[in-house]
Amino acid sequence: MSSPPLQSVAFDTQPLLWFFRAIESDEQVKRYLAAVERGEIEASVSRPNLAELFYVGARLEDQQWADRRTTDLRNIGVAVVGDRDLRKPAARLKHRYGPYFPIGDAYALAAAIDGDVPLLVGDDNDWDDPIDDGYDVIRVGDL
Repeated sequence: MSSPPLQSVAFDTQPLLWFFRAIESDEQVKRYLAAVERGEIEASVSRPNLAELFYVGARLEDQQWADRRTTDLRNIGVAVVGDRDLRKPAARLKHRYGPYFPIGDAYALAAAIDGDVPLLVGDDNDWDDPIDDGYDVIRVGDL
């Protein structure tokens, strides 16, 4: 049985960390990134999420590792969406979902809404309310 065709997406930080650190569900993320590299789909990541990938990666690995990974994303063809474009939409989402909804998640969701694409996320509970509200959020484990 073949997999369904992939669609363009925006990335939250967690699935990218899984991919680059080769932990759970990284094969699913790999399919998306390979499709981006082949030019079959488009993908984006917000600048704050790219910063999050860097600082978490630097903490878990080291700064050289983090620098290589953020460069790899750009080289693959993942577009970086500027934070200035997303500042107000992200702030509105943060306000809507409250103090426990991370600002990085708000930027990731704002990037997906801005690009009119689904958001690829990990398995944390931060996404329960936006999913219930009808936002197009794909949990990596659900692919």
